[in-house]
Amino acid sequence: MGERSVQRRTGQQARAQRDVTQVAGDMHVYPTPVPSPSVQWPVWVGDVPRLAAAFQPRTAIRDHADGARREGRDVVLSGAGGVGKSQLAASLARQLRDQEHTTDAGLDVLLWARATGPDQIITAYAEAAG
Repeated sequence: MGERSVQRRTGQQARAQRDVTQVAGDMHVYPTPVPSPSVQWPVWVGDVPRLAAAFQPRTAIRDHADGARREGRDVVLSGAGGVGKSQLAASLARQLRDQEHTTDAGLDVLLWARATGPDQIITAYAEAAG
């Protein structure tokens, strides 16, 4: 894709997202950020989807993920489409969120990003950073 096409697409995305105002051609005016109130911890960004009626808890995998988290390690769920990765991730996210309400789970940020495209992931992380 040529540079002009990328610029045009970026401009179209910016207008669609209402984060800039197009003045003329390639010139844009960025609005002054609005001061936000102090941060309330933990920060939750994105909507964790509801679990399907036929959700399978996959206890062994869940226990493995919980153990890795307690040890401070990262967890990556991978597999073919339709095996329940998103549902298991949503279940784990809800568990962390609910623990934070009842105990000190050590949760600073809970971020749920739809990963159907890079733009959605970047936007979710930018929103969390803001």
